[in-house]
Amino acid sequence: MIAKISDRAKKARGFFSKARADEYERQARRRGLWQPEQELIERILRELPPGSRVLDAPVGTGRFLRVCAERGLEVTGIDASPHMVRKAKARGPKADIRVGDIFNLDAPDQAFDLVLSIRFLHLIDDADVPLAWRELSRVARDRVIVTAYIPDQHEPRGSHERLHVLERSLGPWEIASRTRIHGDWYLIDIRR
Repeated sequence: MIAKISDRAKKARGFFSKARADEYERQARRRGLWQPEQELIERILRELPPGSRVLDAPVGTGRFLRVCAERGLEVTGIDASPHMVRKAKARGPKADIRVGDIFNLDAPDQAFDLVLSIRFLHLIDDADVPLAWRELSRVARDRVIVTAYIPDQHEPRGSHERLHVLERSLGPWEIASRTRIHGDWYLIDIRR
């Protein structure tokens, strides 16, 4: 049974067809986009004590599940694409991986010690960023890691509007750090 997905999440779900899910990792590795990002996120995950609860939304192909299992972390992964969920389940059979909606997370408030939202913000409209942030921050205890594509970041006033939309949505949260990963991709560490 596939979970009910909001119209907002259907955009991302439609983007990751079976064919695209099957090629996703190969293409990302070929373009050299993942290695620096992978290293940064794995370092963050290795800092967590065993038993910490992590939400990976969207989980994609589950590329962080191995290090989570090694650390004894309790992982929940959701993705709007059933094709990506299938890939992630094959990689992390003990993790709780399911089709879900990032705009309507099925979890209680502050249920997770860390929330990861990697390579997602660029898939949604600017108007939907505050809605996604509201849910991610609602289920996070005190830390959310997002990656964002921010073109023209090196220009003084050229940052992408999506980052400004996120910043205006933070409420009591603040950006603890912003690290360039690769090209115009950034890892943003947000804390309460």
